[in-house]
Amino acid sequence: MKFKMTSLALLVSLSVTAAETSIEEYIGKVANIYIGKSETVKVGIVAEEDKYLECQEGNWPLSFQLGQVYSDSWLDLVSTVNRTQETVRIGYAPDSESSCDIEYLALVQGDGISGVDPDDGSASLLRTGDYGNIALIGTNGLTESSYSVSDFYNNDVGAAAFDGFTYREQINDEEGVEKLGRGFWMVKKEVNTDHDPDFVEPEYWLQVDFDGLVKITGFRVVLNDQSRQLGRGPEKVVLQVSSDGETFVDHESYLLSQVSDQIATLNTAVTARIARLKVLTNHGDTYIEIDEFELFSDL
Repeated sequence: MKFKMTSLALLVSLSVTAAETSIEEYIGKVANIYIGKSETVKVGIVAEEDKYLECQEGNWPLSFQLGQVYSDSWLDLVSTVNRTQETVRIGYAPDSESSCDIEYLALVQGDGISGVDPDDGSASLLRTGDYGNIALIGTNGLTESSYSVSDFYNNDVGAAAFDGFTYREQINDEEGVEKLGRGFWMVKKEVNTDHDPDFVEPEYWLQVDFDGLVKITGFRVVLNDQSRQLGRGPEKVVLQVSSDGETFVDHESYLLSQVSDQIATLNTAVTARIARLKVLTNHGDTYIEIDEFELFSDL
């Protein structure tokens, strides 16, 4: 059961009447926010075929100005719904030649991933290993089908990064765990050897689906020392989360060192059904490798 926002309907609007200007309303989710050197905050939305906006095409169809009495409240609200993927109502003045001015914001239901009540199941999660891992295969209802990846090399499937083993050793002594394959996930990076100007490097990620909402407070990335020296470990990463398996939100970004074992504590805990680690860069090798990926849920 999810918490609703403190107020049933949070409404922040300008003193504009329908007689003064034509107002349309978008009901959906915020995809991204852009703040440049100007006083304009640009807002992107999750595109849906049945939710056409009468604004210019592009990533930032809606906007509002900073420096107004309502600006701080609006910025706080759009930042929150962008992170939590709450459904928001946005009133805007249609303008097919430029971005549309936002006239009001309203949040009427808590359907995102930001908060759940104590019945979300986090309190009853089994925590294993030295740091309280909740993502170990065979625990908390997780099976091989609970893990997925963008791609994998040979037989180095994603579930192998959740089996409690690295390539050379067992790092989680939970009873009943068995090594999968070589004990790690690995994927070969695609390289634009032909210098194709249209080449787009694919995304590289691995994820775990808990099939229910859990609170996530940190993660751990482990690599065997040989692969670390080869530069296969992740460097720039983004922790993404989802409540439905379709819409993923960038929660926090990290720059990982070239070491074999490192832990990251989230600046802001997040509640989600799926946690995905997206690897933007590694430390130079043509392969990306993660021997073990652990997730934590502090009470």
